Amino acid sequence: MIDDNHNLVPALTFFSSVPGIFGNQQNHHLQLIKQMLVKYLDPSFVPMARFQVICTVGAFILLHDKDDG
Repeated sequence: MIDDNHNLVPALTFFSSVPGIFGNQQNHHLQLIKQMLVKYLDPSFVPMARFQVICTVGAFILLHDKDDG
């Protein structure tokens, strides 16, 4: 989730724009995805990155929301 220049926010922005990026490999990586997102929600982390993590989590949840109601 970190780009070539070791920047987290652009990587999170991309992930929130394309939350299905992992395709059919998502289930294989789901635990790692969850761990990384939770890690960056820590209050000691950069506020801008935490904001982007929240956006990313929201996009991921909306993509996988099975509730039609």
